[in-house]
This record gives sequence, structure tokens and C-alpha cells, in this order.
Amino acid sequence: MRLTDDYYEDEKDSSKLFLYMVLFMSVVVLGVTGLVFWMNHEEKSGSNFELAKQQTAERRQAAGISEEQVPMEKSVDSLISGSTLTSDQLNIWDLSALNSVEEVETPKSTKNGTVTNQTTGETIVDGSSNNGSENSAAILAEGKTSVYDMPDKDDEEVAEEEETKEDEEDTNHDTQTLITRADGTEEWVELNENLAKNNYSKSRFVYKNPIMSYYLNGKEASWCGVDISSKQEGVDFKKLKKAGCDFVMIKVGGRGYSSGEIVLDEKLKDYMTGAKNAGLDIGVYFFSQAITEDEVEEEVETLLEAIKDYSVKYPVVIQMQEIEGDIARVDSLDMDSRTELTKLFLSEVEDAGYKPMLYGNKEWLVTKIDLEALAEYDVWLSQEADTPDYPYEFNMWQYEKTGKISGISEETGLNICFVDYAKE
Repeated sequence: MRLTDDYYEDEKDSSKLFLYMVLFMSVVVLGVTGLVFWMNHEEKSGSNFELAKQQTAERRQAAGISEEQVPMEKSVDSLISGSTLTSDQLNIWDLSALNSVEEVETPKSTKNGTVTNQTTGETIVDGSSNNGSENSAAILAEGKTSVYDMPDKDDEEVAEEEETKEDEEDTNHDTQTLITRADGTEEWVELNENLAKNNYSKSRFVYKNPIMSYYLNGKEASWCGVDISSKQEGVDFKKLKKAGCDFVMIKVGGRGYSSGEIVLDEKLKDYMTGAKNAGLDIGVYFFSQAITEDEVEEEVETLLEAIKDYSVKYPVVIQMQEIEGDIARVDSLDMDSRTELTKLFLSEVEDAGYKPMLYGNKEWLVTKIDLEALAEYDVWLSQEADTPDYPYEFNMWQYEKTGKISGISEETGLNICFVDYAKE
């Protein structure tokens, strides 16, 4: 008997039938699953499209664009149904045209000052519409077209303009000097070619608070000084000397810019004595508001009498200037008159055996007097700056009017001098 073989054959037949049933059921399940997935996909596609369509409509409404203004040959619905285009051609998921109103509106420019709106066909020429009923600003406000288009300048044109501007500035620096007035206004003034220019190098100025120095060939070639009057009540001249001060410019007095009366500075004698005892060199200045030759003579006579008993080795200076925020007596004079009176003052000082000097800020020196007529006299420049931009020769520079230095409790003028007048 072959029991074992008979049993084996029966088992094979039943296993084959079971396998066929499993395969059949698997196909059925897969088919049902695919059908459900396809139905969900179609529903989702329709929902996404309706959402995109709704968002596009909202954007058009916000931009003020009607349905008729959108340049599409067929509506989106017609693309979905009844179209012979393939899915690649439809590419309905690439909604750049629907999602970007700006791209639909972009006008074509003829590059001649004319802009054509692709939506309406309207043309703008020289800032106006072709029918003259609307200007470009109104059209832009309605969102019909983009900004008026003109040809841009090329890089070469821009470079040429920048170069021209730089050349003009360089020319100004060579032939003009900038004046900044007390009120902040500015003016370029032609340089006087007959006046000697200063040859100071900005790189040679060295500031070590509070002292400004100037160096030549690695050696200091300047002297430090202060200018003082009764406004500086507490002055310790020995401390001042120790702080590095070489000289003092002391106010003798002045004429009232309104009253016209001459008044001597109340601290004059104390300061002259104190500076001498501390070993400081002395210079003096007088505030002039003379408007006649007789008044100049009176001022010089008063000055010389006040300093006759002291050793004055540094210059004797005339300070004639305007008064900020008020009217001064010398404002009534023209340039020639101010120049003649200044020259008379300086010549009288020189005749008395002192070194005369002219004081002023850049505006006063360049625009209020004739420097060429006073070229023989030394200049004391007043200009608060890191380095001076005064173009002409000067021998002393007041670089700070309200400085602080050991030996003086109040603010005071700080100066650098390029000449050792005490040894002349």
C-alpha cells in the first residue's frame, strides 16, 4: 500500500484550491481600496481648486480688478471640462497666473517714455494717458499700470556724473574756502591769490588733552598758552606753568560795543604780576569797538599806559569783532573802514615797540576786513576744530574757547603758538 503517497496527493489538491481563494480575495481588497483612494483624491482636487479659485477672486477684489480684466482666453472651468489639453499642458497646480495679480498687471514699456497696460491696452505718454482724460498718478492710484518707465542711466553715465561732482569739489578746495557763520549758514569764498598760504600739515598736529602741539622733524615746534580775563576768577599761575603752559594772553580792557565807553579789566594788574612771578611769558589783547580814528587813538593810548610797567614779550593784539545775537558799533562800518581803523591800531602799537597782532575767526578775517591790506601783520586765528582749515598764514591758533587746564578753575581759551615771541 502506498498510504503515504495517497495522502500526499490529496493534501496538494486542497492546498492549491486554498491558494487560489487567497489570491482572489487579495485582488478584491486591492480593487476596493484603490476605488476609495481615487474617490477621495477627486474630492480633494475639487476642493483645492475651489479654494484656489476663491482666494484668487478675493485677491482680485482687493486689487480692484474685475473678472473681465484678467487676460485669460478660457475660464478655469472650461479648462477642467471640455478641454482637449493634456494634464501636462493644463498644469492646473501651477497657479502663478492666479496667485500673482502683479504679474498679470505688468505693463510693457516702449522705453521711450511710454507705458502700455496689457490689461486695458491703454498707453501713457509723458505722464498722461493717450486720451488725455487721466494722468499717470490717477491711473497708478487705480492700480491699472505700474510706475512710469523711462530708460535707466547706464553705469558709464553714473560714473561720469560722480567724477564730475568730485572734480568740482576738488576745484572748490583749490580756489575757494568754506565759511561757516555763527548762524550755521555756509558760503564758499574765492581765495585771494595775493595772500601767502599757510604750510601747516594736519598730520603734524598732536593733541594730548588739553594741550595741542605741532611737530617738525620729530621735535615739538610750538608753544602752549591760555587767554584770560576777569571771567577766570581763580588762576594759579604756578600750577598753570607746571601743566605745560608757556605763555598767557591777558585782557587789558575794551570799549563797550553798545555804550562806547572804555573799561580796563579788573584783574589786569593781578594777572600781569602773577604771570611774571610764575615765569610765564606775557601777551595782551584789547577789545576794540572804535568807529573813528580818534577812538582808535584813545584805545591805543589807554592800552599802552596800562602795560608800560610790565614785560610784554608776546604780541599786543587788537580784537575787533561782531557780537553774536546783538548789534555792535563796528557793524555800522564797511570793510574798508574796519580795515583802516585796524591798521591804524596795529601801526600805533608797533611804533610803541611792541609786536602787533590781529585776532579774528575765519569769517571775520576772510569776509569782514581786507586781509591783503593787513598782510604785514601776524594773525591770531580763533577756530574750534581738530585742525584749522584757515587757508592763509597765521602765527597763533585758539583751538578751544572753553577749555579746561590745571591752574584755572573756570573754562578758558586754549592756544598754540608757532613762534617763540619771547626770543625774538
